[in-house]
Amino acid sequence: MEKFSDWRDKGTGISPFMPIPPANSSVLVKYVLGPILALLKIVPSAILCLLSALCWPVGFLFRPVLRLLLLVLFNVSEIEFLADGVKKSNTKMINSKRPDKGQLVFVNFSSPLDCLVLYLVSKSNKCIFLTADSRGNLRKLNGLLETFSFALAQPQLTSPAADPVDLSKLKNSVVFVLAEGTTTNNRSVLAFPPIDLSAIYSTYKNTFEFKAISIKILPPSLVTTPIPQSAASYLYSHLSHLKLDARFKLKIFDLGDLKPATVREKLSNYGALKLTGPDLDIAKKLSFISAYNKTTRRV
Repeated sequence: MEKFSDWRDKGTGISPFMPIPPANSSVLVKYVLGPILALLKIVPSAILCLLSALCWPVGFLFRPVLRLLLLVLFNVSEIEFLADGVKKSNTKMINSKRPDKGQLVFVNFSSPLDCLVLYLVSKSNKCIFLTADSRGNLRKLNGLLETFSFALAQPQLTSPAADPVDLSKLKNSVVFVLAEGTTTNNRSVLAFPPIDLSAIYSTYKNTFEFKAISIKILPPSLVTTPIPQSAASYLYSHLSHLKLDARFKLKIFDLGDLKPATVREKLSNYGALKLTGPDLDIAKKLSFISAYNKTTRRV
């Protein structure tokens, strides 16, 4: 919309914070079939959520339950994991590239489901998620549930006062860094907050392997959360969705250094996601949310 042109990237024309509207549904689908399907899916989804909580301590039990939950509740029919420079048919080599303990992995971030999918494609059952505030301070998210909730919440310019993250204590986990600091609509990769990547590289180059995973989501209108929304509305949009058509495509890259330009280039996956300029940051997103909410309230 033209009224939101101030939040478009000047180089690409992309508005990374604009929610992508779903395809128009008929009155029958929206008010009859959708609610009926939501009612039918509530019980099996609740059972799978309970099983997930019970199986969480045992990875080999938790993973199949989580995969089934993603299918039944969130309509995720496909999770494709590829490795840069490796043929799709070479599954043995691709599997050897899956995220594992002792790796620091930078990812683009668009939805509450990202963390669940990243857990599923990892070898390790110990997955840690870090994010960055507007000053570049890294903050640890406490598990999958907080990371899921973080993707639904309004971003914060600065994190609550806390001890700095000690990466050396996380070397026995796979550490995912949500380096953009907030979610987008999965059309671009934002410029990073001022994380001191050079210090991380020089301090931990003998502790971690450095990787990047580019995540592409289809359809972004259903899955992504570029602006805050309640968990109830997000869950209902999936429960009432008629098709099992949500797909995640991930590609992992080796990182030779941790220069922001290098990391963002890998996250773009050769231009599949566009790189936005430095003016579209967390503060800019907060101003977009304010303007967007004022506009939608008037409609």
